[in-house]
Amino acid sequence: MLELFMKIIFFPIWFPIILVISILLFVISIVVAVLGFSVFVVFATLFLAALILGCVGFFNIFTNFFTSLLSFGLTLILFGFGLLLLLFGVALCTKIIPSMIGAISSIFRKMFSLKKKKSNYQNYSDTTKEITTYEEIN
Repeated sequence: MLELFMKIIFFPIWFPIILVISILLFVISIVVAVLGFSVFVVFATLFLAALILGCVGFFNIFTNFFTSLLSFGLTLILFGFGLLLLLFGVALCTKIIPSMIGAISSIFRKMFSLKKKKSNYQNYSDTTKEITTYEEIN
């Protein structure tokens, strides 16, 4: 009851602070989501550039051998960078964004919960069990 009373009394102080923190976390999660989308866009451009460069190198293999060999090397480099960006984007969108949204929801869940907390002082006579009796020992 005291906890509910304290929440009501200090509502004008803690609610704006919690609201600003949660809005900041929400905006940061949107920024991270846009960053993840941009990482996927860069991955797609690198992948397409590598594909086009590989096709050009394949069609020019008999006319300009060394130029096509150079284009195959650049194709592999672009594929490597594209795969690295793909792994980074997947990790970003599957791990960081859900944890940020979970943090926002846990803030609001803790703020508006009225669950009765267990006290630290327990009655130990109720929780302890007698393993053996005196007659069983002797």
